[in-house]
Amino acid sequence: MLSIDNLVHLSASTDELKATAVELQDLVQQKVGTTKFAVTYNKIRQTVLGVQRERRTARVTKACFCFRVQQVARYLTVIL
Repeated sequence: MLSIDNLVHLSASTDELKATAVELQDLVQQKVGTTKFAVTYNKIRQTVLGVQRERRTARVTKACFCFRVQQVARYLTVIL
C-alpha cells in the first residue's frame, strides 16, 4: 500500500525524470537539427501509435471471440 510519503517521493521522482527527459530531448535536437529531429520523432511516434492500435484491435477481437464462445457454450448446455 502506498503511503502519503511514498506518493510525494514518487511524484518528485517523476517530475525529476520528466525534466531530465526534456533536457535530453533538447540536447539531441540541438545535435541533429530541428528538422531531422522532428522527422525522426514523428516516425517513432507513428510506429508507437501503430503498435498501440494493433494491441487494442487484438484485445477487442479477443474479447468479442471470448464472448461468442460463451454464447455458444450456453446454447450447447441448453440443448444438451
